[in-house]
Amino acid sequence: MPGKKHNQKRHDIDSTRSPLLNANESSSRLESLNITMKDYTLGEKITFDVANGKKITLPELNEEQIELVQKEVCIEYMRNAIHHPNWVGWPDATHDYKNVGFVLQALNHNTARVLLVIDDAPVLDLLALQYGAYRHWGYTLHIDEATVLRPHLPPPEYEEDETAAEPPQQTAPKTDLLGMEVA
Repeated sequence: MPGKKHNQKRHDIDSTRSPLLNANESSSRLESLNITMKDYTLGEKITFDVANGKKITLPELNEEQIELVQKEVCIEYMRNAIHHPNWVGWPDATHDYKNVGFVLQALNHNTARVLLVIDDAPVLDLLALQYGAYRHWGYTLHIDEATVLRPHLPPPEYEEDETAAEPPQQTAPKTDLLGMEVA
């Protein structure tokens, strides 16, 4: 079959002759990302270089958390919510940002990028769980120079208006607005 021969030739190409390999700094970053991903043991503490020269360190997972990311419910959520075919490409397709503190953007059926992370311990704990689930189930979660780490800011405090605390005064409804009675 001619098609089979053609495909076989594609696989036999010597990757060291590719002009794209070692062409620039970004390829070495990608290489180091791939090395980091290969060396990751489920649940271990891991650090990523992110935008603006900052670092994100995901904490170690305990045994209970490791068991959680290995449950089928995680892969089902990833397949049917984060990587749902109708939502791929939309940041925060699950609208969870306000609850979890990070935004994932699905890039395809099994790869996502972390766009934004709030620098807060509970957020980093959840992101560590998410990263562990991606790794366990063979998915890819990019946390890299495109990821922005934002400081955790407490919610703004508003001065309470004393008049707002009082219930509005109700007046008796007027039954005779036009001066005539309707039968």
